[in-house]
Amino acid sequence: MMGSSVYTGKLPADVALAVTDVEGSSVSDALAGIGHLGSGKGPEAAAYAEIHIEQGRSLEESGTTIGLVHSCWAAVKYSATIHGEQAHTGSTVIADRKDALLGASRLVVLLREIADHFPGAVLHTSVGQLTVYPNSPVVVPSKVELVMDMRTADEDVLASATTLLRAGIARIEAEANVTIAVEESHAWGINPYQPAGVELAEECAAELGLSRRRVFTLAGHDSSADRDALRPQRGRHFPQRA
Repeated sequence: MMGSSVYTGKLPADVALAVTDVEGSSVSDALAGIGHLGSGKGPEAAAYAEIHIEQGRSLEESGTTIGLVHSCWAAVKYSATIHGEQAHTGSTVIADRKDALLGASRLVVLLREIADHFPGAVLHTSVGQLTVYPNSPVVVPSKVELVMDMRTADEDVLASATTLLRAGIARIEAEANVTIAVEESHAWGINPYQPAGVELAEECAAELGLSRRRVFTLAGHDSSADRDALRPQRGRHFPQRA
């Protein structure tokens, strides 16, 4: 949602252009390299409609043709760094190891366990983009960077999940003999879309004789950038443990 966030003023263009990938290439360099860096503010939008295939299977399972998205799920994303100590995989005694990848692996499992803790699939969690250092077949990893994601339509569930995550991280640090630093990268709350747009979509579906029902969007979309909920917060530290 980087482009739409810049367009709607939620994210400064210079901040977006300065973002780099794991290889150190910036968005600005990548766009310039393909001749699409662009300039100016772009057109003024009178309205915006985002038509998207369902990214789950609830509509398909219920036999519903049109989903009328009335609101997005709340979501929070964290950047985590697991710190260990580099050592030789053959000669280092197991009890002496500070394996950052072991800690990261347990963190991956923890996120799934937190999702399973809440019945009814009301919470989605994931871990991705693992970067392992030094990523050698004969070296115990000294550092792992990853991204954690939690989403739900119930902000109380999100608060409870955060408490479970905090407690689980403390447990992993003790059991895996590592330290884990966590920062909230960005988040958004449950936010409704414009009622007039939802009603218009419903009227159109009715006129066409298509089955429809109102649904949440579980994924973030460009239309979410037009809501006040999106709040970039890179650098905000994970809440301190009680």
